Amino acid sequence: MVLAGGLSVGVRFLWDGSFNPALYVSLWPVIGLFVLAYALMGLYPGIGKAPAEELRQLTLTTTLVYLVLGAATFLFKVGDTYSRATFLGAWALSVVLVPLSRALTRHLFAHRKWWGYPAVVLGAGETGRMVVQTLKRQPGLGLKPVAVLDDDPEKQGVMEGVPVLGGLDLAPALARELRVRHAIVAMPGVPRAKLLEVLEQHGHAFPHLVLIPDLFGFSNLWVTTKDLGGYWGSRYASSCYYRDRALRNASLTLAFPSLGVCYFYLF
Repeated sequence: MVLAGGLSVGVRFLWDGSFNPALYVSLWPVIGLFVLAYALMGLYPGIGKAPAEELRQLTLTTTLVYLVLGAATFLFKVGDTYSRATFLGAWALSVVLVPLSRALTRHLFAHRKWWGYPAVVLGAGETGRMVVQTLKRQPGLGLKPVAVLDDDPEKQGVMEGVPVLGGLDLAPALARELRVRHAIVAMPGVPRAKLLEVLEQHGHAFPHLVLIPDLFGFSNLWVTTKDLGGYWGSRYASSCYYRDRALRNASLTLAFPSLGVCYFYLF
């Protein structure tokens, strides 16, 4: 975001050097608006988002913040102080550079030990094995399998370097002791009644619970994409998740205009 703004101001200055570029330095607190916007939209940490969905959310959120800033400059009559062309150029560069910077960050740091969140895979069958392989092969997804659970005693041991610790009844204890908030249900062959029982029992232990159905080679993990080497997953969430999401969206609606107006009023 800083690079986008700097490039836009620099190009504008080279085109018409009749203004002081230092004037835009005072806008540095605006970066906080973008960080807040991305956080409220769930783009931090942005786990399990398809590239197309992430790009769409980034573009919409970035555009919304710039629209709020543009409206604030109009309301407080500082439009003549800041160049509209500079803001337009900064917006265009931000739409391009922000996704690129996120992709570059994943490429550079996804293999580091501190990257990602621990996850428990429920199911040690072939689907569970393929999910573990995918998560370890693509660390940029943001989840690191730390344990696998399965009710079949014959499957307990080690799977793809990840320990199969025991039955599904250990899930609440693992979530509590290891502070694991993400789980993946990889049991497509289980009858529907049993699957619903698993979701109901462990949905409260893991705020982020993902179900992998029996659809191989159809799409990517968690979201529908055209990656033929991945999986399709449905996110299972409790009522608390939808309540928190509604509060987040309400905060998003109120926060941006308020903060934008306050900034131009105070500064």
